[in-house]
Amino acid sequence: MTAADTPDTGSLRGDILAYLTETDQALRHPLVSRILPDLLAARAYHPGIAATLSQRIGEERREKVGTILRRAVERGQLPADTDLDLGLDFLAGPLYWATVVRQAPTDPDLLARMTDKVIAALAA
Repeated sequence: MTAADTPDTGSLRGDILAYLTETDQALRHPLVSRILPDLLAARAYHPGIAATLSQRIGEERREKVGTILRRAVERGQLPADTDLDLGLDFLAGPLYWATVVRQAPTDPDLLARMTDKVIAALAA
């Protein structure tokens, strides 16, 4: 899985909503939805898989997606002292939990509500 796109819609809300929508589609891809849980489980037993996931998700993906939050700070939509690392967890966590762990359906309304909650957490 390649690093997520980080569309620049001009607003934090638009950027997060676009990111969540695209990521939701990627996580629900038939191949991804079948192999991702196995990959995550395998990392506990295979150091090579753990290292690759750490680099591709833990570093590359977070760096690219961090662009959304850095742009928001530059635009004054988030405080300059925003904890970007924790913010990335807030950004990914709810969607991952809903799609991968709960395998719950999502729709535009849910993604919009997630977006608003993530923004509220980031601004707190």
